[in-house]
Amino acid sequence: MSTPLALEAASARDRAARWLETIARGGLYVHAAFLPLSIAGMQLGLVVAALCLLGLALAGRRVWYRSELDLPFLALLGAVLFWPWDAPIGLRLYRTFLAPIVIASVLGLRPATMRREALRLLAVWAGFALLPSLLAWAQFFWGVDLLHALGMRAEPIRPSVPLYRERFAATGFFTWYIRLAHNLTTPLCVLAGVAIYGGLERRRRALAFAAAALVAAAVFLTFTRTAWFGLALAALILAAFGGWRRLWRAGAVLAVVGALLLAVQPGFRNRVLSTLSGQRNQDRVGIWQTCAAVARDHAGVGIGYGNMPTVGQPYFDRISPRTQPRFRAWCHNTFFTAWVEGGVVYLAAAVLLWLWLGLAFVRRARGADALGRAACAGGLAALGALGVNALAHDVFYASETMYALGFAMALAVVMTRSTAPRPADGS
Repeated sequence: MSTPLALEAASARDRAARWLETIARGGLYVHAAFLPLSIAGMQLGLVVAALCLLGLALAGRRVWYRSELDLPFLALLGAVLFWPWDAPIGLRLYRTFLAPIVIASVLGLRPATMRREALRLLAVWAGFALLPSLLAWAQFFWGVDLLHALGMRAEPIRPSVPLYRERFAATGFFTWYIRLAHNLTTPLCVLAGVAIYGGLERRRRALAFAAAALVAAAVFLTFTRTAWFGLALAALILAAFGGWRRLWRAGAVLAVVGALLLAVQPGFRNRVLSTLSGQRNQDRVGIWQTCAAVARDHAGVGIGYGNMPTVGQPYFDRISPRTQPRFRAWCHNTFFTAWVEGGVVYLAAAVLLWLWLGLAFVRRARGADALGRAACAGGLAALGALGVNALAHDVFYASETMYALGFAMALAVVMTRSTAPRPADGS
């Protein structure tokens, strides 16, 4: 028979567990709100959620939500932690690979409501993403740096649009336009999938479409070429989930919109045409030639995660000395960098992320309900869009990009599940 003291202790433990669970969920909302705004804010929310999960685990609660996220992100983490690596880069970035597992695990603490919670988090992200999306218009026309104006940044950041000096590339609250484009892209794809296929009631669907349109416009105003191409692919993937007729219509609409922009928008025209210009891409060619030389000297093994900026400098001096200093970092191709720095192991982990999750979304879309199918469409579109960006950028080395990817993948995976999986031991 339990004594009053034992019952009181058990009650106190239950209250503490409920508080930890509540705070963990609050941390996710902070993470979602700050995801399009601030590295510090998004990290703070996630750290709070992770610490609460740790506290619950120490109290005996089963907290790890097993899902398709585990293998690809833990494989990346393993490639980073158990391979020669540069300490400052590794310590700063390996945490991003744990983000989707933390998010899914917090949502999985309440299996009965986890899908609705994921939708709420997506709505919170969409609401706060409107801030940089609206600011993007002022930045495009006038080069406004709100953080500098408020005294929160010493020097203003006003990057001109390449080949279109009359206007400025939108950066939102981040330090560069590419970071904003990549940060907004993957959650935007999930939002668009839910808006199109998620079975929302009319008012919420209209709000979701409006938010998605404004965020997509902000991505456009960054004038990041790969982001444009990535969103075009994402639109086709989303349309494909509605059948061949919708896919053909989407392709026709994209072709017409692209032709109109080429005709009337000089910045868009110059940026797109420069993609095929060897003269305009000399830096990129020099970087790839340099990385190829490094890869030949370290075939299959690599030079260590994060080490290209230091190990690669003598190669740059010898092979492409005219490459600008700010480009003398990685290979401007996620998969090429993975091969150069981690050889077969790191490259396999990078490829696995796209293949494993992509196949999971395709498989789960069969027989899923409306929300599950919408999440699969959005998740697959997000992978497609980021994959295009990964061909010309090192997406693993930008926290803004990877936290956004983890958020998008976690929400998409959770929304594909109608019930929680059984614990591994079957209990």
